[in-house]
Amino acid sequence: MSTVQATLLAALIGGGLALLGVFIERFSRSIGLLWCESTGWDLTFDDQAAKYSVCLDLFNGKEIPVGLRSISVVFICKEGKLISEPEEVQARPFPLSPIVKLQDVGPLISAVSVVNLPPRQWMSKELQGRVYEKEDVRLLAGWRKVEFVGQRQRRGLFERKTYRKVIAVRPPLPDPWQREHP
Repeated sequence: MSTVQATLLAALIGGGLALLGVFIERFSRSIGLLWCESTGWDLTFDDQAAKYSVCLDLFNGKEIPVGLRSISVVFICKEGKLISEPEEVQARPFPLSPIVKLQDVGPLISAVSVVNLPPRQWMSKELQGRVYEKEDVRLLAGWRKVEFVGQRQRRGLFERKTYRKVIAVRPPLPDPWQREHP
């Protein structure tokens, strides 16, 4: 083997190993999980509507940012499924102007369209929503499971595009008319 051939072979092997290193580095950056833990959950009914609120702690375990869009809270009920688009409750900064009355200062509520999760950081979100239609309120009375659902960009072969996390589960109510047999 001549020196030219040996140099060319070494350059090809070195270039191949460099490309392999770039591929492994990119792949290892995308490895990581998205965690979502519910720290609080409430569902209340009044005369005309049902109101829910959810407190979530989200963590992006990847080294790259992850975005969730089309955020929804899904109620899986005894007689069907109800999908609700929540609103985000954000703390409003306290105004420095003495003209503003204290009752004007409160939480700022806005629609949630996108949640951007920075890499390797926790983020807390408080979501709330209302259901006004009588049929939907009746359906919510028989809820069995509540899920947080968001769509994300598919980055890997094994990741699902839809991210789902169970927020709350209610065991089925016992049937008072059914008797136990000995």
